[in-house]
Amino acid sequence: MKIFSAQPNGYAVGNIMHIVQSRQSEARPAILSSVVFLLVVFIIIAVYNKPVSAQTDSHLNTSAATELLLDGDDVVTTATRTAERLNDAPAAVTVISAADIAASGATTIPELMRSVPGVDVMQANDSQQNVTIRGFNNSFANTVLVMVDGRRINEDLYSSVFWVTRPILISRIKKIEIVRGPGSVLYGADAFSGVINIILKTPAELAAESKKGSVVGQFERHDTQFAEGIYTTVSKDKTLDTTFGYGYHGTTGAFAGQPNVEKDSSSVPIYTFDTQKQMPRGSLEFSLDTATAKADLASEVLVRGGTFNSGTGALTYIENRGANPLTLRYYESVFHEDDSVNSSHTKSGEFDIQQIRPLSPGSSLTYGGSYRNADVKSNLTGSGLHSGYLKSYFLQDQDQIGSKTTLFAGLRDDDQSIYGSQISTKLSAVHHLTANHTLRLSYGTAFRAPTFLENYVDLSYPVAPGLNAAFLNNTTLKPEQIASTEAGYRIDYGSGFAGINVFYNHISDLILPTATEFAPAPYPAGIPIAFRYENTGSAHCEGLELEGGSPLSHGWSALANYSYEDARDQQGNLEDYSPQDKANLILQSDPKQRVSTKIAYHYVSSTNSSDGPLRAYMTVDARLAYRLGKSQNAWTAAISTINLLDDHHREYLDAAGTSPILDISEAAQRSVRIELNGKF
Repeated sequence: MKIFSAQPNGYAVGNIMHIVQSRQSEARPAILSSVVFLLVVFIIIAVYNKPVSAQTDSHLNTSAATELLLDGDDVVTTATRTAERLNDAPAAVTVISAADIAASGATTIPELMRSVPGVDVMQANDSQQNVTIRGFNNSFANTVLVMVDGRRINEDLYSSVFWVTRPILISRIKKIEIVRGPGSVLYGADAFSGVINIILKTPAELAAESKKGSVVGQFERHDTQFAEGIYTTVSKDKTLDTTFGYGYHGTTGAFAGQPNVEKDSSSVPIYTFDTQKQMPRGSLEFSLDTATAKADLASEVLVRGGTFNSGTGALTYIENRGANPLTLRYYESVFHEDDSVNSSHTKSGEFDIQQIRPLSPGSSLTYGGSYRNADVKSNLTGSGLHSGYLKSYFLQDQDQIGSKTTLFAGLRDDDQSIYGSQISTKLSAVHHLTANHTLRLSYGTAFRAPTFLENYVDLSYPVAPGLNAAFLNNTTLKPEQIASTEAGYRIDYGSGFAGINVFYNHISDLILPTATEFAPAPYPAGIPIAFRYENTGSAHCEGLELEGGSPLSHGWSALANYSYEDARDQQGNLEDYSPQDKANLILQSDPKQRVSTKIAYHYVSSTNSSDGPLRAYMTVDARLAYRLGKSQNAWTAAISTINLLDDHHREYLDAAGTSPILDISEAAQRSVRIELNGKF
């Protein structure tokens, strides 16, 4: 989100509030016209394929399909692009289930991430939170690949995720899978330190529920409103399911009504449409979503108030009832930003194909490819249109050795029109010491691609009377590289578990803003007047993650984790200003009881940002819920207290360190949230 990266060893660039003037909004971008074509294709394929009955479905199931259709919180797909039990996955994975989301009362996805080991959440203001995995958090936060049902949602100019602007209905999320550690071997660029895959309930899954509609409404301080509604229709032959969704997420912000203070409000209406047709060997789904967010988002030097339009159209065919499961997906996305700093328009399209081919009992090959193109136009990158395409191919071999050991070997080639070819690899071994004790070892490489901003930035701004500075483009940048070695151990007992992960990462070709020219006399020496992004230096990072969960007496359960990470450059200087220590403790009673309670404790250690110190802080969140009835679909009323201890901490600093314009600690006040949700 910031215009110039403020990495610890980067250069101070100065205030850019006067770099560019705001422009008039372009016409609100609709979903690309080719989405209409996708819908036509969906209708043609759906009409001319013979419907399959439930009885026929059962005869088409194979052992491979049965594995893919496993349901439950202990089955994950993101770590290998195939269905695996959690203790069989060759990576550190955390699953946030739909039940976890409902019990939390969370209104944002970053809020859900705070309790995940190894995940850093930085709240800039009431409208913005940034999320990274295993450190390196800043207002760009572009080292994590974020997907919705396997579709990339990182926007193209910064490769960041503007969470508040995304058209995602939280009440429709089936689960969120967080894979910690490099994931480029399966997902390519920007799966640098991890992958977050938000998996939504399909229309067929929603149609299978006894109630076809659901609503949730919440209200809290700063006129913060959260409302979502979902309804699913079913065709007479029960082979076509259609889901309509609407949501509104909004707040006046912590600074509403305060004179001479930058605002942090947001207003986000969301519309979604999905239709799914059952086919003889799988299903065909057409999805459409859009949001028009008006938000004040913080960068390191100012708050950027503006409009952010986003939308996606996708057509997905999943053939999961057969010997060789196949997935085909095509989607197009648009993102338009018009704020006080930047006016930009990006559009992208991607086609993905994947197939799983069993080779022998316990052995399979997963392979596929993709083609992606992106067009970006921004006043931060000059007046022209910049385009790039990416061709990718990957394969992963999975072999079971004996009854206790599984080996994974993966290889991927990403060939991009700007930075060229990148090879990613990963080798992993998962060994079950006993049925409940699992040891995991892995080595993998990944990369973060140069963003369009880093490649093509083209700006000038005043730094002194009669003296201007410029930020220049550099299309010769190489991707940042990471090589990671990791070991993990997990024990499962009854309904509980405990685990430990240790990792060591070597990072090279860091992309940082670098001064290339300084002011001549008579100006004071050392004033930079020319910058550009360059590959410079390397770093290493080591870390530890402990986690565990267990049922307690009287229907209570506990979940706890602790994370440590330390990143330093070649000279031993601190390279990353993310907090080194984080801890979470959650106590929760059975949410199926008439009255249920949840208490969440979060601790984050002190750190020194590039602009000043940030003290350690701890927060306590509590929620009390009451079921208004005895049935499984009873409505629920709840009251939550966020930051119960009213700790006015900072998680973020602007360039001045303690700007009187924006006191971000005000966004971390105690808040009471009232909620009502149910199905109809």
